Amino acid sequence: MLKKIAVLLLVMCFSPVWASGDVHSSMRQMKKAFQEAAESSSVEEMKVAIGKFDEIVSHLNQGEYQGDRGKTMKEGFEELSVAIDQVESELDQGNLQGAKEKLKAIDSLRSEYHRKVR
Repeated sequence: MLKKIAVLLLVMCFSPVWASGDVHSSMRQMKKAFQEAAESSSVEEMKVAIGKFDEIVSHLNQGEYQGDRGKTMKEGFEELSVAIDQVESELDQGNLQGAKEKLKAIDSLRSEYHRKVR
């Protein structure tokens, strides 16, 4: 029941992001969700933040992007999805510190792909 409520809230929270189709706006939302995850003081708090982050990445990964830049963006979103799965795995085990360590990989991917698409 709690999981269904969380999913419903995520859909409601992010529907404006989906409606706009604006990648830049989505990136700002990702930054906010990442910061919330990094600042989390409990597993449950971090699960909510990483869930938001995952929803945005999933949405962006479904987008149509053109050219080499688009291909690089899709590659980055796919790598982010793998990294998110690793964070969620740590959270499922109740390991907050381990999840925060895995967040560092997400931050590294951010830096790497921002350089690649510029």
